[in-house]
Amino acid sequence: RACATRRTFERNDAKKYVPSTTVVHRAGRSAMGACASVCVRASGTRREHWDGKFVFNPKFDAGAVVFDGYYDTDGEGKRSLTRDAIRRWAMEVQGESEGDAEALAERALGSVAPGTTVSLKRAMKLAVVTASNFPMMHTEVDDEEMKDEMPQYFINSSHNTYLMGDQLFSRSGTQAIKRALVSGCRVIELDVYDGRNGPIVTHGGTAVRPMLFEDAIKCVNTYGHVASRYPVIVTLENHATRPQRLVMARIMKEVFGEKLWYPANGKDHVMSKWPSPFELKDKVIIRDKMHHKQDVQGALAKTIDTVKNALSFGTKSKRSIVNEGSSTSPGHSLMESSITESKFNRRKSETSNSLPDSAPQGEADSSDYDSDTDESDPDKSGVPDIVTIQNAKFKSFKEAQTVSSKFSCSWSENKVKKKLASEKEKTIIEFTSRHLLRTYPGGQRVLSNNYDPSPAWSVGASLVALNFQAEDRYIWANAAKFAMNGGCGYVKKPAYLRDPTISRPIQPRILRVHVYAGIGWDNFKDADYLTAPDSLIKISVYGCVADRHALVGPHKSKRTSIYQDQRTGPRAQPIWDESFDIEIREPELSALQFSAMDRDGSRDEFLAHYDVPVAGLRTGIRVVPMVAPNGSYVHDHKSCAGVLCRFTWIDDAYYVARSPTIDPGATVKPGADSDDDVC
Repeated sequence: RACATRRTFERNDAKKYVPSTTVVHRAGRSAMGACASVCVRASGTRREHWDGKFVFNPKFDAGAVVFDGYYDTDGEGKRSLTRDAIRRWAMEVQGESEGDAEALAERALGSVAPGTTVSLKRAMKLAVVTASNFPMMHTEVDDEEMKDEMPQYFINSSHNTYLMGDQLFSRSGTQAIKRALVSGCRVIELDVYDGRNGPIVTHGGTAVRPMLFEDAIKCVNTYGHVASRYPVIVTLENHATRPQRLVMARIMKEVFGEKLWYPANGKDHVMSKWPSPFELKDKVIIRDKMHHKQDVQGALAKTIDTVKNALSFGTKSKRSIVNEGSSTSPGHSLMESSITESKFNRRKSETSNSLPDSAPQGEADSSDYDSDTDESDPDKSGVPDIVTIQNAKFKSFKEAQTVSSKFSCSWSENKVKKKLASEKEKTIIEFTSRHLLRTYPGGQRVLSNNYDPSPAWSVGASLVALNFQAEDRYIWANAAKFAMNGGCGYVKKPAYLRDPTISRPIQPRILRVHVYAGIGWDNFKDADYLTAPDSLIKISVYGCVADRHALVGPHKSKRTSIYQDQRTGPRAQPIWDESFDIEIREPELSALQFSAMDRDGSRDEFLAHYDVPVAGLRTGIRVVPMVAPNGSYVHDHKSCAGVLCRFTWIDDAYYVARSPTIDPGATVKPGADSDDDVC
């Protein structure tokens, strides 16, 4: 198998055994090398809180560097900070408000006499090397910003959410769905097929073990609004036949109850205006096609069988038919069969592949082959009656502009590349600002690895679906993006992606990142089997194509020099003391990714990472925590690993004048990142 799952089994309420641990990808582990394994081992159990214990390399005077110009030295050489000095440092260096600066001084000194001071080491522990000093600012959901139509937002989306591992040999499970939901994902994809005892969820045409559709829906109902109150979208790749789709509709109505929201007039609804996320708080909505090809194929097969039976009967009774003067003949019947099939195929094409002028796909009259409703029982309504987001086949941008209804469609990553290469950026943005575009990984990604979401985000695709079971740099960038807005899973697009008449920014600002030194590097002592790791920090930009293109050098990243000394102890803590200037044109889209790497011969082995959205970046001197692929802080029994950095915005006309104009709509060329398989 391409994926190995380490399983400990727990018995749940339904008396079924489900795996309760995470998936370890052999392919990913191999690509990331032994260092990744070391990182996971070092992290041990998942630690939610970052331990502030620290030791810097004795050659790096951290306190003097951080508080330079603010501390005093007495006659005995002792260095300390006054309350006023801490307050001024917090405002002038860290960019904190006066109230926050005063709170920091209060935390460092408490309610003591005005002349009392605090040592540099204590100030470092309370104000610098602490989880409260991470680069990511605290954000909360702004309900007033959640009242626009849904295409005005990026929505945290997953692909084949039910898969515990790879796309071919893994299993479907509620643990995968739960993991996505509790991490903030708002779009859950389920591939549904007929099962012996009701509809099932599995990856068709593979060896993936299925799960019951009902179990998947119950999982969504239980965990859908744990991380966020904003709506969950269940998008269906629906291969079930009509009888089982009736069962699906019943299950969703019974399980979701009042949480399930859909238009009052069901499948006859024309979406002239999308509901807002605020309107759909605590709700679940369904995304599906209104017509399904299996119905067309089934009806066509039934028609052909009828014609064949008539042909057989005509052949057997040929003599009597001729004697009766009938004009019917086998040749004529065969011709009728051909005509019938041709008409049916044409009808299928017209109803399945086009968008009517005034309604989304599915409004054409097709009751003879595609009704999910049992007319004999009004209570037995089908899936189309509870669909809110109608998934239509995209034909052309011109057609999408002329229809009065709004719809959703899906493009593979390969189709995204083709559209970006052949269409004007403004044309695509006009489409994504009105309709819901979903993108998903290409079929070649059988190991559940991900594609770069930057091109799709850069043209306003709302639902950029990624494989959440993967532990790779693209899923980390996605997590950073959706950490904004209180982590609710909905992030408002910048104005130029909501309104195509607004020009997108082309002149960059310069973000200067100074990488000082590392702490807790004993955690990586086993990265190399014989010597200490050859450590470096790589800084990359994801989310915005223009900002990613602006990074020059190997692998589109900035890199420190290599540090190597001892495996453990104070001298194992690296010192870099290097600055990098990064051009940022679109802070609302871009995210910084810090990767700790071990240089192993001609390639870099992954150690740990940290991602932060540029829009949520705090300036000043910050500690960047090192995070393992599984999302836990890298730590041992002594301390967590981290990197001391300073972030400063440089508004310098020299940089603006020398910066080239980058095409924001350009795509990253395949192969531009030769280390795509590293992390």
